[in-house]
Amino acid sequence: MHFNQKKEVYYELVEAAATVAASPTKEEGIKNAARYRALYFGRAHIFAIDPAVNAAKVDFYVEMNSVLKSDGFPTNKLDGITLRLSSACKDVLRVQDIFETQQAQ
Repeated sequence: MHFNQKKEVYYELVEAAATVAASPTKEEGIKNAARYRALYFGRAHIFAIDPAVNAAKVDFYVEMNSVLKSDGFPTNKLDGITLRLSSACKDVLRVQDIFETQQAQ
């Protein structure tokens, strides 16, 4: 997959996860989770081939569903897993950006 396509998908995935995690009410969390689910089963499912990103993507999905089913929302339980997803995406993109820059030279 081209770097720019992956970058776009990973940014959208992280933004969707952060939006769910930062939702101030359970109702907004459920609404915002729909965007994450659409990416999860759609573009990010197709393109999230990097193992660390895939693992973090799945872990966030599982934890998101668990938190939204509970009575304790909003919560900070999604903060750590959101940061892990963000970090995994950032690490992959940084490595690929460096690799592509070196190949272009």
